[in-house]
Amino acid sequence: MEISTCTLNVSNFIINGELPVLNKNPIDEIISFYTKTIKQSGPDALSYYGRGFCYVRKGQYDKAIPDLNKSIELDPKFDRVYCIRGRAYEAKGQYDKAISDCTRAIELCPNLVEDGSYRKIALAEAYFYRGLAYIGKDQYDKAILNFTKAIEEDPKAAEPYNNRGNIYHKKAQYGKAISDYTKAIELNPKLALAFNNRALVYFHKEQYGKAWDDVRRALNLGYKVDQGFLKSLRNASGRQE
Repeated sequence: MEISTCTLNVSNFIINGELPVLNKNPIDEIISFYTKTIKQSGPDALSYYGRGFCYVRKGQYDKAIPDLNKSIELDPKFDRVYCIRGRAYEAKGQYDKAISDCTRAIELCPNLVEDGSYRKIALAEAYFYRGLAYIGKDQYDKAILNFTKAIEEDPKAAEPYNNRGNIYHKKAQYGKAISDYTKAIELNPKLALAFNNRALVYFHKEQYGKAWDDVRRALNLGYKVDQGFLKSLRNASGRQE
């Protein structure tokens, strides 16, 4: 089974009620824009946050963290920065730091002045990344609680369902796992890893026909299904497809 790390929501980048050019321009151009802004206008929390956010989107966490640190230094109550830095720490395996940052983001979130929909998405992402960090620490019950909170805040997000399903799968609570994977697929029919993960559960339940159905869906979406799993499924089901 595979966790979903979730693409950072553009809502985390809303500034003054407007979406930036993140979806319109290459991300390297945006990084250059913020670098130029910092050089010309001097340090400000939004510019360091913006550049740090872009580095996280690129997976360049060692570049992101110093920028996010600077943003927090300039504005210690900038809630969004803590969530994004928490994501970076989680990706680097620094789970305690990730939990601390996401907790701080959650604490600050009720003070947001943005509309309620943004607040809920911001909270959902903080709970989601804290849940990932608890998985990294093998604290699965705490991870379930955080993914559940993420779902409560943003019921339309597929990734918390997929990851909570993974934990139920690990705990051999197969009915709950299937339910969560199915909901994730309902919310995002292109989430190939949810099909793959559900196939694994069906395999353990010896429901090989359903497992093959999900394997085909995952493959059709471009997912690289583990060859060891496919071999086991072929042997158990007596089928070669």
